[in-house]
Amino acid sequence: MATPNKRTKQIVQAPAEALAAEAIATIRGPRESDYGNKLANFTQIALLWNGYLARKLLPAGQLTATDVAQLMVLMKVARLAHKPEHHDSRVDVIGYMLCDQDLRAQLKAQEEKVLDPVSLLDALIYDNNL
Repeated sequence: MATPNKRTKQIVQAPAEALAAEAIATIRGPRESDYGNKLANFTQIALLWNGYLARKLLPAGQLTATDVAQLMVLMKVARLAHKPEHHDSRVDVIGYMLCDQDLRAQLKAQEEKVLDPVSLLDALIYDNNL
């Protein structure tokens, strides 16, 4: 068995609060400026995934922005299965769950204005209604 290096030891011993704080700082800082509005970005991803998965989804089934957040959590969990001590993946799992919560709040606020993902994306990108 390999001896853990200092970084691995710090990662394993990092308190949950520190991981959560790092995730919050990441999704509300660099990621927001890198990728823009969460709801617009996750809705665009959902539209792309819907197109890609169209033959595999039920005829009326469509992915939503919140599905994207939850599927990204599952992707990170799969990565953690390979390397459970990977710090960034742990932070990302928390970050995607926080994105899911933020997305649900944004969607609730948009509930009466927008009905479908394409209209929502148009409103977010072109009309800048959020």
